[in-house]
Amino acid sequence: MILQFYIRFIELSTIKFDILYYLTMKNKFGERLNELLKAENISQKDFAKAICVSQSIVCDWLKGRVQPTADNILNTADFFKVTTDYILGKDIFY
Repeated sequence: MILQFYIRFIELSTIKFDILYYLTMKNKFGERLNELLKAENISQKDFAKAICVSQSIVCDWLKGRVQPTADNILNTADFFKVTTDYILGKDIFY
């Protein structure tokens, strides 16, 4: 009985952590992308063209309306020569 309660508590704690992590990290991609675009002085339009997406999708990423696909995360990281962890906000170093 106590073991079952403890296991259930751990499951709920993990879910709560996952939800909080998702909510706080949700738009780190957009924040990092904005920083990189400014630092490299690249327009949304030029960046979009370079990674073969529309300028409107880049705008949506920046505003946090949608999240990029795994391929787009990789293409973005490759374009700016940074790690995917950095672009996703999990690392503070390039």
